[in-house]
Amino acid sequence: MFAFITGKIREVSAEGKLIVMVGGLGFEVQLNQRDQLGLEIGQIVELYIYEHIREDQFGLYGFVDSASKEIFVRLIGVSGVGPKVALAIVSSNQTDQLVRAIEDGDPRLFEQVSGVGKRTAQKIILDLRGKLVIADQKQASNSLTQPLAQALEQLGYKPAQIKQVTGIIDPELSLSDQVKQALKELRQ
Repeated sequence: MFAFITGKIREVSAEGKLIVMVGGLGFEVQLNQRDQLGLEIGQIVELYIYEHIREDQFGLYGFVDSASKEIFVRLIGVSGVGPKVALAIVSSNQTDQLVRAIEDGDPRLFEQVSGVGKRTAQKIILDLRGKLVIADQKQASNSLTQPLAQALEQLGYKPAQIKQVTGIIDPELSLSDQVKQALKELRQ
């Protein structure tokens, strides 16, 4: 399962799809419109990745921050909200505005998004109210170690083990070097 990729942009399409070259492989990644702004061919990009796998489709969705990815994942968990609608919602507003609208019970922000009616907006609020504030605060408190923590989590390490090493790893290192250093610490 993919959690994060870093690579060079090979193509940018009008539909919000990027082809990101990583180690000789080209990954097609769907981005929200807000994250796509300012991206150019040849630019190095770092993206949090969500894999959407169904019987008849496989898609990669990319986000420049983990909070946007988390809201996207929570949104597609709501009955009636698929990845296209969730991506449109994430594109429509900043993460903190979405969280605030959910916590305040304000469906108007969601109803403005194409494909979201009053019933779906209310369902989003009902299902997610009270579940996003902690995630939003967690993102703000430790944004430097998020890619490392997610990588270690994907490798099967427990949160207590991850917390133990993320504070001692040099944040100036590349992600792969951080992971190597963390694995070395965890083996001791």
